[in-house]
Amino acid sequence: MQIIDFFPLKGEYRPDDSLNFCIVLQVDQNDEHNFHFFVYSMEKMIHEETITRGVRKGSNRIEITLSDGLHLSKGGYSIAMKLNRSKIKWTAFDIHTNWIEFPRYGFLSNFSPELSDADERIETMSKFHVNGIQYYDWQYRHDELLPHSEEYLDLLNQRHSLKTIRKLIDISHAHNMVSMPYLVVYGASLDFWREHTDWGLFSEKGRPHLFEDFLGLMNPTYQSPWFDHISNECKTVLETLPFDGLHIDQYGEPKRVWSKDGESIDLPQAFVDFINYQKDTLDVPVVFNAVGNWPITHLSY
Repeated sequence: MQIIDFFPLKGEYRPDDSLNFCIVLQVDQNDEHNFHFFVYSMEKMIHEETITRGVRKGSNRIEITLSDGLHLSKGGYSIAMKLNRSKIKWTAFDIHTNWIEFPRYGFLSNFSPELSDADERIETMSKFHVNGIQYYDWQYRHDELLPHSEEYLDLLNQRHSLKTIRKLIDISHAHNMVSMPYLVVYGASLDFWREHTDWGLFSEKGRPHLFEDFLGLMNPTYQSPWFDHISNECKTVLETLPFDGLHIDQYGEPKRVWSKDGESIDLPQAFVDFINYQKDTLDVPVVFNAVGNWPITHLSY
């Protein structure tokens, strides 16, 4: 007999959740076994329980739920499983009322219509106790986040499906993982940028800033029309899809920028203003990517 895996079925648990776990076994014959569980807080054992289950020859996947009424407080716990009091396997879990109390972040990047292993992908994240997921490059365009059809091509001709995205969000929620849609605070497709070059960011000599020759960088300050445009896009996304917040990206460069009119822009302050506006207006958590740890000293919001 071999214990292949033992892991929690949720990225984290709520105080009133049942504690459910998955056991994967390889056994030589049909039999009935006693599974002994020991829950620890730090080094103190606080709960012991035995559950009996029948197993069949070959590979077995067994889902178990510990008895209700443990009334565990918020925090982290370890749990040992002994099989017939000989073989042992450990895992861990934690209990929180909100994922931002102890965030552990992962990401998804495949949203194709053909995606067939959504459940397995999210369950794998639960093994690593992930409780927040970034949906990286899911959007139709950087300046127009939602597509016009259920299936669509993004700016780099990758095929995506809103049905797939909704399915991943639903599965994530079932595992107590929040889903955060990716966007760039100042990125726009070149088509959009060419129509609104006066909304862009420029060098001191008046040269426009581009990113990787496929995005134009826009002015994210309150005073710029881009601020209103991308804020409305964020609002529409959260009204249309059951995402839980926003993942806001930037590229770390350039750090010194000017407006079309030659006015110097305090980009770190613009980031802070944009983040706080989304949090306050939409009442959702926001994750911000401080590329190269910049501008971390300004982000005490």
